[in-house]
Amino acid sequence: MTLMEILVVLVIIAMGWFAFMPALDVGGRVKETDPLEGLNEFMETVRTAAFRECAVQKIQIVLGEDFLAWGEEEVPLPGGVSRCLINGESPGGLVFDFKMYPAGVMDEVRLVLLNGMVLEGGVLSGDFKL
Repeated sequence: MTLMEILVVLVIIAMGWFAFMPALDVGGRVKETDPLEGLNEFMETVRTAAFRECAVQKIQIVLGEDFLAWGEEEVPLPGGVSRCLINGESPGGLVFDFKMYPAGVMDEVRLVLLNGMVLEGGVLSGDFKL
């Protein structure tokens, strides 16, 4: 083999290497995920159940806890709940509910977490945003 043939082969190998390197994830990087992805998937499940059963679904919030509950199912939150507003009002007590309606809308919900994050539930979308 001549030097030129060896260089051509090395260039082809290098091109293939750089084309497939992102798929290999060589750096061991952790993929960034939305901290609310699981919560919003949970809310979509509740919305589907409300529509399918044609019945209001109640989602429970417990002050100080880091989850929402619907029946026997729970979904984690990015932190414990320190304060909650439902439809612009602060409900009394430590345990309270907000509702998802069969039309696909839900109560207006604003959660203040112990870590300072504020989550707001979209009335029409049913999704939570930071």
